[in-house]
Amino acid sequence: GRIKNAFEGKDQITDLYIQNRILEIPVTLNYYVPLRNNFSLSFALGTDLDIYLNQKLSFKHLADSGKVITDNFTTRGDVVPINNLTISAGIEKQWKSWVFQLQPYLKPKLKEVFYKPREPEFGIGAGVKYRFGK
Repeated sequence: GRIKNAFEGKDQITDLYIQNRILEIPVTLNYYVPLRNNFSLSFALGTDLDIYLNQKLSFKHLADSGKVITDNFTTRGDVVPINNLTISAGIEKQWKSWVFQLQPYLKPKLKEVFYKPREPEFGIGAGVKYRFGK
């Protein structure tokens, strides 16, 4: 697309920099198993819906005059809405209206996309939430 066209007719391209900014919405189904003393096990399965991708490209090239020129531009990239899976299992503790959560997760790829790492993502999510009502 537009990024490929940016290089046409340019010689000796250096200092190439591409920055991707993505808007994604996490969608997850959760299942909770109540335990004693206000503890719960939580299981989740979902995905991240990729909505919008903004790409910023900058590079230097040698102009016909021999001068080094820096080109910059921003464009909207194409997204694959569903390209990963989110799997997690964790534990939470409710204390009064507060909920404390620890949830290790794994995000294997369903489809490889150029704007995300190729490796599966993993980590531990931690959260503190306030529950209104009972």
